[in-house]
Amino acid sequence: MKHFLAFLFCVLALPLAAQTYNYAGQSLLPADMYEAFLSLSTLRQEQEDLASRGFELSPQQQQTLSDYEQCLKGLIMVEVGFPSCKPCRMLVGEMNKADASGFSLLQQWASKGGRFYQLDWTKDSRSRGGENLSALWQVQSVPVLLFFKDGQLQARLNGFNAQNPKSSLDKIKAWIQSAGQ
Repeated sequence: MKHFLAFLFCVLALPLAAQTYNYAGQSLLPADMYEAFLSLSTLRQEQEDLASRGFELSPQQQQTLSDYEQCLKGLIMVEVGFPSCKPCRMLVGEMNKADASGFSLLQQWASKGGRFYQLDWTKDSRSRGGENLSALWQVQSVPVLLFFKDGQLQARLNGFNAQNPKSSLDKIKAWIQSAGQ
């Protein structure tokens, strides 16, 4: 039942466009997506291990895997940072600025159907001990920007150079332009 409710939440509530920068909770990574990201890699690894021995996941595990994959379907960008991190705020602030086209990078991302979320690194790294997304995604410092397609990590940007923001923004723009292809 828990997985069915998570699935319904993802299907009905998450297909919204990219959300605006806000550590107060508006665009924080939803709990159901957090659980899907965390569990998906474990289930996929278990599926591979079983397949290598000629077995497969149980029907319940297969349904759970399918639910998580549906929840993470499409394009998702996650910024890992924390509220008092100046480079984190600068990165997302720059992504919110309109460029020569008149649209911000986050608006361009949303136009491709992409969703944008933030993960508060300070809360994540303390919340679950060794089992958290920061550990899974090997986040050692912030900000980190992660690009996913259908739950699979496609690209990552580590850090933000405030002295030369163009280099980081060009990488982000290139990934946004190639997303979905």
